[in-house]
Amino acid sequence: MAEKVGVIFLILLFINIFRDSHSFLDVEELRSIQYSLDLINRPVIKSQEELDNILILSSKHGQQYQCNLPQREVEMQKEEEKLATEIGISELLKPLADLACLVKNNGWWSYELCYGKHIRQYHLEGGKSVGDEVVLGVYDSEYDWNENNMSKDNLKNSKQLARYHSQLYSNGTLCDLTRKPRQAEVQFMCEEGKGDYIYRIDEPQTCTYVVIVHTMRICHHPYLKPPQKAKPLAVVCNPVLSQEQYEQYLAAEEGKSLASLRKYRIISCVL
Repeated sequence: MAEKVGVIFLILLFINIFRDSHSFLDVEELRSIQYSLDLINRPVIKSQEELDNILILSSKHGQQYQCNLPQREVEMQKEEEKLATEIGISELLKPLADLACLVKNNGWWSYELCYGKHIRQYHLEGGKSVGDEVVLGVYDSEYDWNENNMSKDNLKNSKQLARYHSQLYSNGTLCDLTRKPRQAEVQFMCEEGKGDYIYRIDEPQTCTYVVIVHTMRICHHPYLKPPQKAKPLAVVCNPVLSQEQYEQYLAAEEGKSLASLRKYRIISCVL
């Protein structure tokens, strides 16, 4: 019941915010960002300034509450996404070209991905490559998010969103079975708190490969950040008092503290 009341309160709160201002009500924000309601017993003096993140509401009993909205947290999240979007996914991954190639040992074979260059497969013995080396593909192209019109609105409406950035590596070593050059797709996926590494390598079709790379470089981009269980942002509300009422409240609290202190001293003396 309390949770339902809190939800209704928040709906009314946001209706009041946008009814009394010229701001645009971002319904998608209300759906994607969760809010929690914290009613604090400690009163405050009504703010004399008109601030965007402070709202004054009244209960049915006439008690006013001053509610502080988590504006900064929401703005920071939007700013991170905006910055990542402006930079672009390719630019976020570009530093990989100047780093050492990514290597994964997978049983008999080892795999090497040199970003924007090639992917090769070879066998290691004693730390050295032994036998033939197979090129799985040479860099060809990558997915163009702008050309494919993957706007943020389209992404929100997509139910089967593949959250990875794709590169195509083609014209690899000729395959004996298909008599066609090998080719591979590299899928870059977000993994927060980790470095860059080859997570797995699959061969869904003969001599056609999928290389999955986990990296934290793209985690702030709204197209590629994984869906997360959002932590509710707290809307904190305190009872509002006039200056005179607040001084009376402080005097009453001080009286309670002195009474508690005298009671403690009496008990200490008896013991």
